[in-house]
Amino acid sequence: MEIWEPALDPRKHFSQDDIQNIRIQYMNQLFFWKKNTADKRLVTDFNLQVFLPYFLFIFTYIFYFIFLSCFAIFHYFCDFNCC
Repeated sequence: MEIWEPALDPRKHFSQDDIQNIRIQYMNQLFFWKKNTADKRLVTDFNLQVFLPYFLFIFTYIFYFIFLSCFAIFHYFCDFNCC
């Protein structure tokens, strides 16, 4: 509505593709309105909640790989020293 004028034909400025974007903008404005008392952490902390499991998975995989590599090297040298 920022570009609205009485003599303006909105059909020339908007298409069917813009409807979804306008709906998203309205929902964002309603949700983050200063008088909305709903808990906004679900939206604002979403990236952290999604990122953390991936980080833990990758960290666990790397740690497991390093542990197995060190264990294999240690086992290799211990077998030769014992014989």
